[in-house]
Amino acid sequence: MPVPIRLGGQDRKVATMLDSPLYVNMTRWGALYGGPGGNWGPGRVDPAADQVENQLGLGPGGLPRLLPASNTSDDLDYILPATRVNLGLPNPLFAAAVGSQHGGAGNNGRVVLDDLRGAMNSVWPVLANPCYAIIDSDAAHHVSLLLAELAFANVAAGRAKIVINFDAHTDYSVAAMNAASLRCDNWGSFVIRPVGAWVPIADAYVMIGNKAGGGQAPNPAWSNTTCRLRAPNTQSQNLAGATVRLQMQSLVNLLNANIAHLNGNAPWAGYDVYVTVDRDFQQQSFTDYGDGAYTTVAAWQAVHDCMDELNNNVPNVAFAGFDICGLPTYAGASVAAGALAPQQRFNLALQDIQTFENEIAAL
Repeated sequence: MPVPIRLGGQDRKVATMLDSPLYVNMTRWGALYGGPGGNWGPGRVDPAADQVENQLGLGPGGLPRLLPASNTSDDLDYILPATRVNLGLPNPLFAAAVGSQHGGAGNNGRVVLDDLRGAMNSVWPVLANPCYAIIDSDAAHHVSLLLAELAFANVAAGRAKIVINFDAHTDYSVAAMNAASLRCDNWGSFVIRPVGAWVPIADAYVMIGNKAGGGQAPNPAWSNTTCRLRAPNTQSQNLAGATVRLQMQSLVNLLNANIAHLNGNAPWAGYDVYVTVDRDFQQQSFTDYGDGAYTTVAAWQAVHDCMDELNNNVPNVAFAGFDICGLPTYAGASVAAGALAPQQRFNLALQDIQTFENEIAAL
């Protein structure tokens, strides 16, 4: 039987709390999708989504899915023709294939923000609270921006909104941003900075697990955790502390010290958190972006420490949503793990998904 839990002040059972997690198909290059070529369609994606559904103990049809990406992986076939016309969506939607042997040939899932936002919101105008999503490609990590926006939609005024990104990369750009170029490697900028008509969705963007020099972990481990606050004070700030737990306390202290420009000098009424985990911050992820700096066990522990510390040692915290991003790809490789068959690679991802679900259920 599912374990009763408490999230956002409401008791739910695990399967109910997860509200049938969303499976977001943004690539045709998944390790279990069959690789390039052939006729593309749900028959390629469904078997992988079925395995995720089974892992989470959901009943048949319990996993709502955004699928499939089109045969050329630069469009989303589930967008209704009427929606395309009404929103003036381009065809194709993406600048280049999402994912592929070369990480999208450097495009990193580049898309016009308003186009992707309109397309996704036409399918999911609202999300469960809290929401939980599995995004198949970390070349589409910018989907997390739009999921977090929806997850924060009903957060009351005066509560701090926090996006925490476990990732081998910062996914942040210090350059001037362009809403016509939302990518997996710059979406964090949109979290806290206005870009054209886009309004920041959070008060803090936290980056944990980034690679240091030479692609290695920093010394000591986890010591390069940083935070950027909502504009105009977006400079990178190190979160002090030898552990992820201490860094979460530093995060709260930083938010409290900046209430003047973030909350009209009023104390925060509470904190709402969205957590996204890009599997590429750990070794053996088999994504297009190579090995991360941390072992699987160390990565799991860091996610646990982050969520447990906020949940149990910071008052008035609620979790608005979660996602895990970056399932193994057709061309993904791992120096740490060596050669593994596609199903073996996918099994590693299923372990991550189950571990993450357990962490959510324990809150």
